[in-house]
Amino acid sequence: MITPKKGIALAVVAYLLFLIATFPASYAIGRIEALIPKTIAISQVDGTIWQGDLDLVYGQDQFDVNWQIHPWKLVLMRVAVTFAVENDRLALRGHAHGGLNGVGINALDGYIGEQYIETIGSEFDVDLETPIRVRQLGLAYKRQFKDTAGGLYWGGGKVYYQAGRKRKEITLPPLAANITQREGNLLATASLEENSDAVLASLEVQPSGLLTVAVRKRALDLVGQKFMREVEGDFIVFESQEQLFNN
Repeated sequence: MITPKKGIALAVVAYLLFLIATFPASYAIGRIEALIPKTIAISQVDGTIWQGDLDLVYGQDQFDVNWQIHPWKLVLMRVAVTFAVENDRLALRGHAHGGLNGVGINALDGYIGEQYIETIGSEFDVDLETPIRVRQLGLAYKRQFKDTAGGLYWGGGKVYYQAGRKRKEITLPPLAANITQREGNLLATASLEENSDAVLASLEVQPSGLLTVAVRKRALDLVGQKFMREVEGDFIVFESQEQLFNN
């Protein structure tokens, strides 16, 4: 039998749960607005903190962002979110998590438009004509990288680049990049889709944030460039390091 005191307590608990479940996302965003970088503008916030969507503007680009937080994971001291970020040049959907065991993403799918790739390659004045596909990408991080999976795929096509004063064009076959781990480092290896063992280039990120990029002679052969001497395809013809982040 429920006594009046128990009934009041249950009513209060139910009301608190209702408030938590319907807590507006717009109010939450407003409370942390001072923490959002000035280069990011957020508007059209709709829904609750558990499930909602918003418009995000970064630079000249606007993105539609939606999310769903899985509350039962909070019992395990873990935040788990299903999310999607989209505009007319990019679409990414996946899952993110964070907790005592670190942070990570998994089952990330979608595509990155060639316009964004060109921005990354602007230092080398390289342009592409087809997007890069993201296939079931996953990784986790806590003092080291782990649980890596999936990769990237480029369907081939024309690449435009500057060589001296001339603008040149080359047609490349489909390429793939596999994401793995090596001794706690994040490793991405690029190769022809039809032969993943013949690595063209690699990118390795250490837990300390040190990024190492290595290009092999096989990549020069692919684009029709000569090397100064005869070496095997696996020979590294170019290598650079950069501190990507500080840990």
